[in-house]
Amino acid sequence: MIIKPIISSDLYKSENVNKRHFVSCKAALPANLKLGNKNNVTNKKITNFFKKFFSLLSEKCIKIKNADVKKLSKLSVSDFLVESQKLIAKSKKYDPETMAPVVFAPLGNKKLAMVYDATSNVIYVNTENKVKPGAMLFSALAHEYEHMAQNMQILRTKSIGAKAIDEYSEIQAQRNISNFSEMYKNVKKEELPNLKEQLADIFPFLESFVQAKDSGEEALRVWTQNVTKTEKATIKSNWLNLQKMIVEKYGEIEPNTKEAKISEEYYKGFMLDGSLVGFKKLSTKNEIEAYTSTFINFYNYLLKKIF
Repeated sequence: MIIKPIISSDLYKSENVNKRHFVSCKAALPANLKLGNKNNVTNKKITNFFKKFFSLLSEKCIKIKNADVKKLSKLSVSDFLVESQKLIAKSKKYDPETMAPVVFAPLGNKKLAMVYDATSNVIYVNTENKVKPGAMLFSALAHEYEHMAQNMQILRTKSIGAKAIDEYSEIQAQRNISNFSEMYKNVKKEELPNLKEQLADIFPFLESFVQAKDSGEEALRVWTQNVTKTEKATIKSNWLNLQKMIVEKYGEIEPNTKEAKISEEYYKGFMLDGSLVGFKKLSTKNEIEAYTSTFINFYNYLLKKIF
């Protein structure tokens, strides 16, 4: 890619945490759980409710000890995120090689603590939000990794994996080129020699961009089209490599299965994400599961801090 997913200041350069993943968790529930007469319909419903409840707790709850909380409370925000990520990876059995990286960046909304970008598989921590180590930050990170797990399930699904990768690659490529053009739109031809060493990694693109820009709208349109195509191919290659790693480790999900239908819901939720607000956004399967994880792990962290 010609530019990284974000360009951060020196203050945040070292804050990159790791790489990407998905795995499904099995519930640890006593097989002999029974309430009353098993032939009683009401008792069966109650039993099923508790099975689902404990299954949910088992799946979403991050295993964290009192000693972990004490250690985390003494850390800086960046170190807190690094250590929290390790705890989440260990508890959920996420492969460090496939975990989404955590990167600091301004998000344009002070209320947001962090966000998972499905099209780049990156968790962005908001530099405009004064996040502090604690239950809120820990549960927010668990929330975003829940989204990552959803996205990794999409990649494993035969019916939509390739479609998702193509869509993600196109969106990310267009965004990267748009950001690049905006960032360097005021650079003049006579300034290029002074930028050659400083911007060595992207200088060929910058030089061609300035030349196209100076040649008129049509030249700039052709440049944008060609560079976006090249950028998309690079991004798509990265996604395909990630998909290969995920499938090799966890297997593919066949079409027309229960898991495949869930994956399709996840994909729809991610694609609609930008156009949904309020209750409509919160009512998607993506957000219901992620906020369930937030709720459980917020109180999980607090309880470990108290007891």
